[in-house]
Amino acid sequence: MIFISFLVFSILASASEDEVDHMALASMLIRDGHFIRAEKTLKNVKEDEVDKAKLASLQGMILLHKKDYEEAIRQFEKAIDKGLMDSEIYIYLSEAELRLKHYVKAQFSLDKAGEKEKQKLPYYLLSAEIAWQQGEKIKAWQQLNVAENKGLNLAVLMKKRFSYLMEEKLYFSAKELAFKAMQARSPFVDILAMASQLRVAKQYDLSLLILQALAFKSPHDETLNLELAQNYIAKKENFSAGLILEEAARVQPSLAFEAAEILRQQGKVYRAQYLNLMTPDPEKKLKQKLALYIEEEDYHSIPFMMPQLRQYNLLEDQDIRYALAYSFFRAGDLDQSEKQIQYIQRDDLFEKSIELRKEISKCKENGWACSETI
Repeated sequence: MIFISFLVFSILASASEDEVDHMALASMLIRDGHFIRAEKTLKNVKEDEVDKAKLASLQGMILLHKKDYEEAIRQFEKAIDKGLMDSEIYIYLSEAELRLKHYVKAQFSLDKAGEKEKQKLPYYLLSAEIAWQQGEKIKAWQQLNVAENKGLNLAVLMKKRFSYLMEEKLYFSAKELAFKAMQARSPFVDILAMASQLRVAKQYDLSLLILQALAFKSPHDETLNLELAQNYIAKKENFSAGLILEEAARVQPSLAFEAAEILRQQGKVYRAQYLNLMTPDPEKKLKQKLALYIEEEDYHSIPFMMPQLRQYNLLEDQDIRYALAYSFFRAGDLDQSEKQIQYIQRDDLFEKSIELRKEISKCKENGWACSETI
């Protein structure tokens, strides 16, 4: 929903003492964004004892939030039919109609909004979107310009402009707008989202320009560093991604696992092991540690992990069971390898475990036959 408005407060102000427990409470919950709780609260309202127009308007707002646009429209129209005087209801009605792509109806409803509502940001956002969806792109842009000239929320307007530029595949202009948003002190998360959208559009270099500028201001932001890494991975520059996360992990250990995984895949096992030590999540840490031992063919160290694997219930993981069976086999502990195989039930691993059993049998019958394997 575009906004929660003064309409909610008007319901609060006019509620009688009998209504306050439910109608007024639901209004406050909607104002604070607690739509599920508001819906439950309204179920306690006795329709024959309350203002039916206001009740319908509240139900409409909840339905709009739930994206049940057709039923929301019915409730808003019901509120109007029952005599709701607040013309702001037409803003909500217009939004619901817009979501259903009923653009002519959406514009008709928007035109009915009061003069006070027509000075607010939601009116201009709806007006721009209705125009844009009907192919009137110059008009849409003009509506956003009018809103900016009125001193309305610049950050929100820039987000909307950015989305239009992206839709038109005007990627360089979108990047320029992101830098203007930075200069206008738009929220960090908004600009990060712009960079992310450019990455999704495969405009990696443009996205990186924005991210690198953000990194000067917030070098230790976890989301930013992950986005930088994703860009480099998308460009198939995995080692660069690993280096970024490795550096960031010194300040944010939560990034150590991802950094270690990338470096492990790049064959930088020792650096990955160091980062693994920093990983705060014990389950992720143990799984990765096991993978690193296997990567290094350090099979004799793996048995010492058994108590920890058991402590965190990781022995229930079939992949870990197979990794242990294989590791014990490579370490020469054939009995323990067979013991681990007994726990494997998953179809794709079961076939592998049969092959492993065959190798174990060969080794037990003729030790020389598997001397090269172990």
